[in-house]
Amino acid sequence: MNATVSPQRALLVALGVSAAGVSLAGEGVVASVGETPIGAVVVLEKMKLMLALERARYGRGNVESVRGYIHQVLVRDALLANEASALKVGTEPLTRFRIERAMSRAVLRQVEREVGQPSQVSVEDVRTYYIAHKDQFESPEKIGVFRILLPTKAAASDAISRLKKRLTVDAFTKVAREESLDKATYLRAGSLGFVTPDGASNFVHVRAHKAVIDAAREVKDGELVPTPIAEAEHFAVVWRRGTVPATRVSIEGASEQIRQTLWRQRFELQSKARIESLRATNVKRVNDGLVAEMDPPKVEPPMVVRAPPTVSEE
Repeated sequence: MNATVSPQRALLVALGVSAAGVSLAGEGVVASVGETPIGAVVVLEKMKLMLALERARYGRGNVESVRGYIHQVLVRDALLANEASALKVGTEPLTRFRIERAMSRAVLRQVEREVGQPSQVSVEDVRTYYIAHKDQFESPEKIGVFRILLPTKAAASDAISRLKKRLTVDAFTKVAREESLDKATYLRAGSLGFVTPDGASNFVHVRAHKAVIDAAREVKDGELVPTPIAEAEHFAVVWRRGTVPATRVSIEGASEQIRQTLWRQRFELQSKARIESLRATNVKRVNDGLVAEMDPPKVEPPMVVRAPPTVSEE
């Protein structure tokens, strides 16, 4: 019959450390600092997360690295923690706040463990999300459009005639700045940005008129639309500048991103539920009247003193 292996020894084996090299006496306590025990399981669980290079900082070989980590990190931390307790630094408001923040983050890490890993999100859940959010993974063709808006068809025809003789960015920019009625775009050569078939642009607050898009799609990149295009009560001179091809990310290519997104949603939902449950049970009274009277002092940002520029001697 096989002998039962203690958790401490099992962890030592997993870490690659000989059980004979680390004392497991005292029910797995490798050191005691005052009344604070340091258990073998705690040591090895922490060291399991370290890369070999990081372990090597604490000693050569497995046993020496374990011993070094115990004395250089865990014993040191226990000594300082005991000293902090003796000095009652935990009663200071800022220290209490930091301790509470650390404990709250520890609870959220527990929620993360309950949610599981992103890799555990099922293929079916990934597929469902992909289908429901296809617009995130597919992008239609976009065309770059420059457009000058003029008051009449005759004015637009005249501008087209002039630009056909010398179609350059500088020439188009000059006409746009001097003649275009669209003051939102005239300073940038009438650029509407890269627009999709429905008129949406990569520029904020810009949407292209359908007639302008349709006309631009009828010519090749770099070509000027040969006739004025009616745009509401005005007429447009349209120049197609370039094309960004349509793109599509397959479900295989998007699966990792989707798993991360679904995991984050589940974590946020579960952590919010945990907090609301705790709030309902433990928050008994909030003094809104006192809150309304509170006026935190304003903290001025530190003044940055710059050294005067060095004047070189000639």
